[in-house]
Amino acid sequence: MENHSYERIIGDPCCPFVNSMIRRAVLFTRWYGIRYPSLPNYLAMAGGSTFGRTTDATSPLVSGPSVFGQLTAANVSWNVYEESMPGPCYRGAFASGDGGTYALKHDPAMLFAGVSSGPQCRDVVPFSRFNVQSLPSVAFVTPNMCHDMHDCPAEAGDRWLSLHVPAMLHAGATVLITWDTGDPDHTNGGGHVATILAGPGLGAGRVDRVLTHYSICASIEAAYGLPRLAHAVGAPTISL
Repeated sequence: MENHSYERIIGDPCCPFVNSMIRRAVLFTRWYGIRYPSLPNYLAMAGGSTFGRTTDATSPLVSGPSVFGQLTAANVSWNVYEESMPGPCYRGAFASGDGGTYALKHDPAMLFAGVSSGPQCRDVVPFSRFNVQSLPSVAFVTPNMCHDMHDCPAEAGDRWLSLHVPAMLHAGATVLITWDTGDPDHTNGGGHVATILAGPGLGAGRVDRVLTHYSICASIEAAYGLPRLAHAVGAPTISL
């Protein structure tokens, strides 16, 4: 999700579904984005680094390694599902459809040259192909720029989550929901953001230790015994 601080989501009437989730999920109360704006945070989640990026400029693509490359090398199945993306391997900066806009800057896989220019790009597909009955081991989902709260009110994103997350949980998936930055809150670089983890056997509770988007990369690597990339080294992990 996009551009809303913890305080604008948790306890706010904009988001009844998200706030209902925290009664039966794990709420991370001190989770922070890495820096403003969006793109560096998606790189941090997928590569353990911002690779020196300080803007949303998508060119040139990042030449460094990603967790997607690691998963492929380890024969762990993965997909990135992007709402409003026209088709697999789409390399354009934007595309419209499904009531919103796909943005490359919000796509944590196609930002990496190693994915975009090779056969791995076939694993980056439109969200219309998302099927809870045939999920890969690791799935990253980005709603379009309306449904991720970027271009539309938070209520639209909360409604989108309410339509899709329950089916994921019912199918037995462990689901992590986070926001890229806490715009206009830039505390600790990228701002204080809401992050929620739900899934089988997790129960409800609050975790108060400090975590960042580097922890997403580190936690996936820890789950599959992969080497840590860049700032994922030393980043605290969560059990996925």
